[in-house]
Amino acid sequence: PSYAVLDTVLLRLCQVCPNLESIIVTGHSAGGQVANRFAATSPMITILGNQYNIRIKVLVANPSSYVYLDNRRVKSGTTDQFERPDNSCTGYNDWGYGLDELYTYPARVGIDSIISMYGKREVAYILGELDNDRSSSTLDVSCEAMLQGRFRLERGAIYFNHLLDLYGDKLLDSQTIDTVPG
Repeated sequence: PSYAVLDTVLLRLCQVCPNLESIIVTGHSAGGQVANRFAATSPMITILGNQYNIRIKVLVANPSSYVYLDNRRVKSGTTDQFERPDNSCTGYNDWGYGLDELYTYPARVGIDSIISMYGKREVAYILGELDNDRSSSTLDVSCEAMLQGRFRLERGAIYFNHLLDLYGDKLLDSQTIDTVPG
């Protein structure tokens, strides 16, 4: 997807709707992946907040994978300890799963800015309590994704723990995680 197009849509909304106070960018499953990566890389979220005083929140629901902000992944047997994996999955930290091999849009933003911005972004993660099917036809089972957890519910919980490990409790000022029953 072109995140620049999303930036343009948000900017246009702010320009033509003078009474607009907030925007929620949301995505589920593959759309959740887009929302996660957009929240990590879009400078427009900050620009619109400053220039138009618009509150932009991103809702990430049940993606199959997340963009990690460093090269560590969950330590085997845990959900809240992280280390650099020792395996043959050489592209595990490439863009989409991590911040290596960035293409034009995120590369223009830069790794340091991405890391700095993301911890301050207003993001809510929504996970399905029963989203634990390891054989789902839409579950990313690449080695890159499997390093993030066995299924969507686990991946979401681990990712949030990764963010807490990276940013500390300050993250809780702007980001939340909830599990939807059933």
